[in-house]
Amino acid sequence: MKKAISLILSIIVCFSLYACGQSNPIIGTWEGEMLGIKMVYIFKEDGTFENYSDTFKGSPGTYTYNPDTKILELKNQNTTNNSNSVTTITIEGDTMIWTTSVGSISMDFVFKKTN
Repeated sequence: MKKAISLILSIIVCFSLYACGQSNPIIGTWEGEMLGIKMVYIFKEDGTFENYSDTFKGSPGTYTYNPDTKILELKNQNTTNNSNSVTTITIEGDTMIWTTSVGSISMDFVFKKTN
């Protein structure tokens, strides 16, 4: 009985260590183009992000990412212009694809992880 309990506890510890070692794949710096404008998004471990381009510095904010639904929600600090957004993303290695729909039009934006 003691051996069975020890084995079960060992398995639980292994799974716990494995789960703790998994990191959020969105964390890091991502560069890409949106409608011809070079964009940079920096996602931090604390749930905040920054974004900017060659022509403007975006408003910092917070994000949530659900890997099960692949939904990324961005909440900018400056919400006076309705700047919050929700999009579906796919991450494969160092490539992140944002799929955004406006009405019946769907657009994909590709970002590459730079760190």
